[in-house]
Amino acid sequence: TAALMAIGCQQYRICDSGRCPVGIATQDPGLRARLNVDESARWLANFLRVSTEELKDFARLTGNDDVHNLSVRDLATTSSEISGNTSIEHA
Repeated sequence: TAALMAIGCQQYRICDSGRCPVGIATQDPGLRARLNVDESARWLANFLRVSTEELKDFARLTGNDDVHNLSVRDLATTSSEISGNTSIEHA
């Protein structure tokens, strides 16, 4: 969902209809023309770059030198429900 929003999805929730008014989830040439593929590709690349940097920052903040070392022990939640149903510590 986040990647779709990065390219301009407005969440009309009609993807399966083939009538996406933004031009993302459609084969209709008229609707597809609404999507600027080059611009959307730049937006997606930027989103992925920034997301990667944020994940690296989170890894460092939790004492990990590599994002691949992240685990559930690095998470905390303020939700009793989440804590009660997972192994995530309640903060």
